[in-house]
Formats: sequence, structure tokens, C-alpha cells
Amino acid sequence: MVGRSMWKEEYEYRWSERVRHLQQNLAGGKSLIQTIARTRQSCRLTAIGSPSPETPAELILDVIALYGADIIIDVGAGLGDLLTELILMGAATPANCWAVEPTKSGVAGCSLLSHALDTRFNVAQGSLESGLDFIGSTTTKTLIYTHHSIEQVQYLSPHIFEGWLKLFPNLTVVNMEPCGFQMPGAWPGDHAQQMWIKKRDWNENLWAVLESLNTRKQIKIISPTKKHWIRRGLVSPTSLITWQNINKL
Repeated sequence: MVGRSMWKEEYEYRWSERVRHLQQNLAGGKSLIQTIARTRQSCRLTAIGSPSPETPAELILDVIALYGADIIIDVGAGLGDLLTELILMGAATPANCWAVEPTKSGVAGCSLLSHALDTRFNVAQGSLESGLDFIGSTTTKTLIYTHHSIEQVQYLSPHIFEGWLKLFPNLTVVNMEPCGFQMPGAWPGDHAQQMWIKKRDWNENLWAVLESLNTRKQIKIISPTKKHWIRRGLVSPTSLITWQNINKL
């Protein structure tokens, strides 16, 4: 009986606090999906909900809350579903969002989702190697993210990120990639993940490139950065690396 009573008291408190956040966000005049997203976020940031974001969209919203972003660029956007989700959650206006995708079929998917919105986001065929010069340089706060799109690049040149740094002085980057075996610290699945990546000729140097840029004081690796964030099977868990232009304005 005591345990049941304590459980009830705990959740009475939790739900009452979440209702308070929900009321505040409903008063903001946002859409329901934006209201729910903001409520979940405010609960996370005040330790009422889950202590860490559980989806890529939640993570990116938290990074924006921490560091700000007026322009969002999804490099390796696939169908553009994650970018669309972020727009619907109120992360940024569609006109300031870019889906950059190397495949023609992916670009077609991005275009379909863009046209389904009241205001379209920008869609471009491009890759890590081709750069982002077509977007143009800006001092506006810019967020670039990758989600399992660097993994296919066997050798990542530091010039790719150096190009981003020149274009976007106010840059924050979130890399959500299966690179935990490259990062410091031991984990039982590191060897299996490395062998799985090596067999496919996938990326083995993302962390080394970022660590080198960090050492040379071109970037600063910041929080949140986690060796293993979301588990996608033993050999492909998603790691998280967040970094900024060291000259961020």
C-alpha cells in the first residue's frame, strides 16, 4: 500500500507540472503538434519528463533551444521526412530550411513533402562532397545536421567541414551517425560495429576529423555529445556529436 501511495503521489506531481507546461504552451497560439513538441521539450529541460531526447526531432529541438537556429540544413535528407517533422514542430520557417540530398529519388520525395506544406522548404540535389556554396554565405545562426548520411562516406575529408565553417560563421552542427567505435571509451559492441562498418567500406574517420579540427581550434565539440545515444541493433547504434564554429559570432 505504501508503494502504491508513493507512486500515485509522484505521478500526481508529474502530471500536474506537465499540465502547467501544456497550459502555457497552448496559450502561445501554436498548432497542436507544435504545442505538444514544446511541452515535451520544456518538461525535458526542467527534468519533469525523460531526461534526454528520444528521437532525432526532439534532439534537434533541444539543440535549437540551447544554441539557437534561424536556418536549418539537412545534409543527406533522404525523403525529407525529418526536416518536415521539424518544420511542423515549429523549429523554423520552411523558407529558411534546406533539404540537401544526393539521390534523384530522395530529391523527388523531398519535393513531394515540400509541396504538401502551406509554405515550401528548399530542396537541392547535393552531397557532402559537393559542398553547400549554392546556399550562400550568411552570418545568421545556422544549424546543419546529418542523420546516418555520413556513414556511407568511406573517407571524410576535413575540407568538407572547413567549407561549412567559411560559409557559416554562426554554425552549430549535429552529427547523428554510427561512429561510437571511433570515439573514446570502451563499449562491448565496438569491435562488432567496426567490423560491420569496415565490411561495407563505410566511414571510419568522422571522429578523427572532428577531433583534429577541435585540436586545431577550428571547431569546439560541445554538449550534447554521446558515444551511444539511440540503439539500432548491436552494430548500428547512433552516436551523437555536436560541435560549433570556434569563431561563432
